[in-house]
Amino acid sequence: MALKDILNTLAVQIGTEPLELDDEGTITLEFDGTMEVSLEAEGPDAGRFTLTALVGPVPPADAEQMLRQALAYNLRTARFGGPVLALDEDVGILILAHAIDSNADVAAFPPLLDSFLQQLADWRDHVDVMVTDTTSAQAFRSDGDSGSSTMVRV
Repeated sequence: MALKDILNTLAVQIGTEPLELDDEGTITLEFDGTMEVSLEAEGPDAGRFTLTALVGPVPPADAEQMLRQALAYNLRTARFGGPVLALDEDVGILILAHAIDSNADVAAFPPLLDSFLQQLADWRDHVDVMVTDTTSAQAFRSDGDSGSSTMVRV
């Protein structure tokens, strides 16, 4: 499943113009006005690409507990090639990422994306519960600046 094929399939499904990667090989899609997911090619001839999304800030008071839960989640999902959580240590933000084999069938992508979005929503809800100031978690996700020059609202 080449990323270009996936973008073509997505464009048809959402009824939009063809979707294209920016100069860095990335496109960011916004779902339901609340979730931004970046698709990034790992090079022009790479055998895979990556989905990434910001989950939210690690709650300072419960950082150890949150990171333990993230590691347990990674153990369960990584066994089956699913998404994993990572920590951007510089800013204390959890990121959900999923590396996808480019040789997979294009028809397998929509359910994979749906599952990724559900897991993203579940983790965001979990972070909101753990963050003592839920306003900061909501503000973090709703500032509207994805940092990407190519964003498509879906």
